[in-house]
Amino acid sequence: DIDPFSIPAHSGLAEIYIRHKRYNDAICHLKSLWDIQGDRQSLEQLVILDLREKRYTETIDLIHSLDTLGKDDRYYLAMAYAGLKQWDNALGILEELGNGCKIVLLKASILEDMGRREDAIGMLEAAWQTNKVNNGCNDLGYQMCMVMERANRQKDALVHSLDMLRDRPNDPVLLNFTGYVWAEMGVNLDQAHTMIAKALKIKPNDAYILDSMAWVLYRQDRSEEALVYMKKALSGIDDDPVMNEHMGDILLDTGKDKDAFAYYLKARILSDRIFSGKDKASLDSKIDILFEGLKQK
Repeated sequence: DIDPFSIPAHSGLAEIYIRHKRYNDAICHLKSLWDIQGDRQSLEQLVILDLREKRYTETIDLIHSLDTLGKDDRYYLAMAYAGLKQWDNALGILEELGNGCKIVLLKASILEDMGRREDAIGMLEAAWQTNKVNNGCNDLGYQMCMVMERANRQKDALVHSLDMLRDRPNDPVLLNFTGYVWAEMGVNLDQAHTMIAKALKIKPNDAYILDSMAWVLYRQDRSEEALVYMKKALSGIDDDPVMNEHMGDILLDTGKDKDAFAYYLKARILSDRIFSGKDKASLDSKIDILFEGLKQK
């Protein structure tokens, strides 16, 4: 209030607001810092928060206001175009940036959003083959397996995840992924439980691992135990359609039909981005059957 152009005050307030997850307030002070001193640190923080808050148009305008664009600037610009579903603009920028780890990951994500899942898998496989020899970006391997699983290529995904586990037997991401896919397929349930439990010991509050533990317990006909883990998973991430459908299945198995119906509906609303047509049809069938049962009651 005393000095509206105080750099330490704007910087301190932005830091406090970020710590308390008041991102829009932080954006206001970072914008002031950028206007006052035009430093790159403020710019990068501002761009990252704009992207986080899905302020894609503001991100594009801000980056285009720069005299020269560095590699990171163009990467963030591609992210903003992807957020607006301007796929060609995003991919065009990324093509100019080469084939680094994060570039390939973003390209693959865009291709999947465009419905070109097999193209995304091909790109990730090629990049992984190049990088794994040099102990490169593990995220390429993780993403490759996850996209394969979403493409209903579980066996291919397992070949890769088990191969990576031989080199990294204590990797919680790989342990969780492999255990979850086995649980989803209904095979090797005891081994899947052991793997997920090991991952959960390493990362006890990870919502995705908690969800996997709930799911393998459900597959082992231990739904009451599963419910405890599922509640904890959803307390960390409540907008994941798969998790909400899992909760619906577990609740239904424990006789809580009305609660299950609510979670199925939520899952359906959230499902557009990652569910295939087959998955949506399966969820719709669960909703219809449960709705008819609830009407009769």
